[in-house]
Amino acid sequence: MLFFYYLSIHLYGIAIRLISPFNRKAKLWVDGRKNIFEKLKTEVKSNKTIWFHCSSYGEFEQGRPILDALNNDFSDHQIIITFFSPSAYENFKNKLSDFSVFYLPLDTPSNAKRFVNIVKPEFVVFVKNDIWFYYLRELFNKRIKFYYVSCLFRPSQIYFKWFAVFFRKQLNKAHHYFVQNQTSLQLLYKNKITQVSVSGDTRFD
Repeated sequence: MLFFYYLSIHLYGIAIRLISPFNRKAKLWVDGRKNIFEKLKTEVKSNKTIWFHCSSYGEFEQGRPILDALNNDFSDHQIIITFFSPSAYENFKNKLSDFSVFYLPLDTPSNAKRFVNIVKPEFVVFVKNDIWFYYLRELFNKRIKFYYVSCLFRPSQIYFKWFAVFFRKQLNKAHHYFVQNQTSLQLLYKNKITQVSVSGDTRFD
C-alpha cells in the first residue's frame, strides 16, 4: 500500500506540471515550489522554530486563533507556516509579516528529510486532517513532537480502511489530537489511538 501512496504522490506532481502551462492554479503550484529549499535555507534564520501547516485557506482560518496564541506565547521563536494549495499561499504570503510563509514540498522521503533538516522545528502543528506519511515519519524518527488541532474524523476516510494499516500507524505517532467532537474521539479510540482530547472548533471554542 505504501508503494501506491508513493506512486500516487509522484504521479500527482507529474500531472500538475503537465497541466501548468494551461492552468493558472497549477502554474502557481509549480512556480511556488521552485528553489523551495534554497529559499528555506535563506529565510529560516532562528535556531528556535515552530512549524505550522495548513493545507488550504479554510484550514488556515480554522487554525488562526492557535497561530496567534503561539506567536504570543513563543515570541522568541520563528514560526514557519506552510500551505499546500495556491489559493491559501497566494492569499496570505504578503499578509503575514510576523511569520515565514512557504509552500509545502510534495510528500516524498527526500523532500521530507530536507525540509525537516532545514527547519528543525521544536514542534509541529497540523490543522485538521493533513496526514503526510513521509513528513510524519521523519518527524517521529527525529523525536519532534507533532500535534493535530481542530480535527474531524469519519469512518469513511481512507485512514480507517482495512488496507490503510500503514496510515493508522502514522496516526498513532502524533503526540496529541485535539478533535472537534466525540465522534472523532471515539473513532480514534476504536483504532487504538488514545492521545486525544475534544476541544471543539477553534474558530469558536
